[in-house]
Amino acid sequence: QIAAFIRRSSVAGQSPGIVHIKIWAPDGTVLYSERADLRGAKLGLNDEITDTIAGNAVASTIEDADRGEAATSDLPPGTKVLEEYIPIEMGGTIPAVFEIYREATPIVAAVDQTRRNVLTVTAVAAVILGILLFLIFRTAQARLTRQTRQLLEASRRDALTGLLNHGSAVAELATLLEATRESRAAV
Repeated sequence: QIAAFIRRSSVAGQSPGIVHIKIWAPDGTVLYSERADLRGAKLGLNDEITDTIAGNAVASTIEDADRGEAATSDLPPGTKVLEEYIPIEMGGTIPAVFEIYREATPIVAAVDQTRRNVLTVTAVAAVILGILLFLIFRTAQARLTRQTRQLLEASRRDALTGLLNHGSAVAELATLLEATRESRAAV
């Protein structure tokens, strides 16, 4: 039944899906594989299978379909395959582990599309944020410049009369005297 499922999932014109499968016993024996030469073989346990026996589902590396055990599939060379390890739990214990090789092309394509979407959204958000910050700082600078001008003018004039205060009047007179001396000296 499992072999028929694998063949059905690999029908031409559809997503290839599962390309290789094994069911492992906790002692490292292959209970089932669509490859007859692996059935009953005691291949030992790797880290992924040990983690899965502990109850954790594990997705392993994405590798080329023409390497290792995935090479038995009909996928073209260079196609990426994802290894997945899924515990089979019965009555609180894990008597077996599924090892599934799945074509990773759709997964890699979805990850690439998501990466592009995230980069696009980030770039657009950065541009919008830059424009907003520019507008905020430009407005703040204009306000500060206006307030500085008003403060300077308020420090030069009497608040009640609006006339120049004593210090400003003396400074204005000194400036006018200096300008007059320079113009006479030039003549």
